[in-house]
Amino acid sequence: MTVAVCAIGIDPGLSGALAAVQLDGDEVRVLETVQMPVRAPGAGPIGQGNIVDTQALREGLLTLIRATRAEYTWTAIERQQVRPRQQGHLAVGFNYGMVVAVAEELLLPSRLMFVPATMWKAEMGLSSDKRRSLEVATGLFGAPAADRHWRTLSREGVAEAALLAYWRARRVRDMRLARERREAEGRPSES
Repeated sequence: MTVAVCAIGIDPGLSGALAAVQLDGDEVRVLETVQMPVRAPGAGPIGQGNIVDTQALREGLLTLIRATRAEYTWTAIERQQVRPRQQGHLAVGFNYGMVVAVAEELLLPSRLMFVPATMWKAEMGLSSDKRRSLEVATGLFGAPAADRHWRTLSREGVAEAALLAYWRARRVRDMRLARERREAEGRPSES
């Protein structure tokens, strides 16, 4: 008998977000979301540009952890990659490092997964098209979730964080189901 799986997805970009979802059998729902908290331009130690507000990020992540009410929460953080000729390499890496540090402080590092966008998006049938992410998230979680969490294109980071959390929860569920099948067949469990 498989229990519900709770997962948190983190889209660490400045327009990103955090989302907690629960997958129980084939039923999935968004528990809570938090837009990536950002401090004003010039507020950070690297001088220019916006930076992640780590105190607000910590509070937001704690809100998501409490929303899951789970003993263990699985987490996927989208791995940041700097594209060729992208401006602000230092800022991208700096902000990503702050997000990872807060996540590792509050979550079990053994349950963190760092995943390239190309990997999880390909498995979910997504690309870099933000509108497509909104459509898939709305189809998966329903219109009420969309109305509450990602009503506009400017909040596509929230939809992508929810999709990433679902992707992680589904992987954990599938792993558990495979282990249960092996045990029922009397085969040893793979670790």
